[in-house]
Amino acid sequence: MEAIPKSEAERLSNSVMKYIKKARYYRVRVNLPGITDPEVEKETAIEGLEKGFDILSVSKVTGKGSHRRIYVNLRVKN
Repeated sequence: MEAIPKSEAERLSNSVMKYIKKARYYRVRVNLPGITDPEVEKETAIEGLEKGFDILSVSKVTGKGSHRRIYVNLRVKN
């Protein structure tokens, strides 16, 4: 793997940040620790995300134990 020059890396970083700042829709994976009821953990995670985002959709809890996770599609609040 070849390293790119620092100036090129900075330019790429800036262009990526511009794209991220313009984006309004995101899909995030939320890992659930599996300590309590996964549905309760799911609701807690959603309540936290609702403070900064509009929740578009949420997948069901998948996986077992420490591998439990949900996928959340969100939109940045205006």
